[in-house]
Amino acid sequence: VRFRLLDRAYLAHLPPPTPGDTGTRATDLAASCGAGWRCPHALGTALTLFGVRRLPGEQGPAVHLAYTDGLSTLSVFQQKGSLDTVRLAGQGFTRRSLAGTCVHVRDDGPQRVVVWSADGTVYTVITDAPEDVIRAAVAALPHRTRVDMILGRLGRGVDRVENWVLNRFQGLVG
Repeated sequence: VRFRLLDRAYLAHLPPPTPGDTGTRATDLAASCGAGWRCPHALGTALTLFGVRRLPGEQGPAVHLAYTDGLSTLSVFQQKGSLDTVRLAGQGFTRRSLAGTCVHVRDDGPQRVVVWSADGTVYTVITDAPEDVIRAAVAALPHRTRVDMILGRLGRGVDRVENWVLNRFQGLVG
């Protein structure tokens, strides 16, 4: 049995290869993202930005960043606002720590969805990448670490006590 892998007549109708790189550079894509959004041209050491889309939304605009390492793809959606953790729990998300931050994770077959918020923006990652790539991506994006959250709570508690003390003794000082 003989197999014929390439037919020269078939290949003859194809256009000649384009010389040089005709793709858009990741740094140019990141610059097209727009003001107010975090759009790194790479996440970790493996993922490179290959697409940016600005999306209108019912609750305000959002941005979709698409990354790849050549094998896996990773989408990052950013939308201004706060995270509704109660609603996430009802949708099958579980809370866990990833890259030093509290995230909500749901496995959807071959894809994993990871959601968290930082600095008034909700981040949603949808990917088929392995765990180490996801961890590097989350670490490269804005996030609040567990220490940041604890220090924030302690700071708010100190402010409350200070206000209570000042209000309580305001009339006694004179």
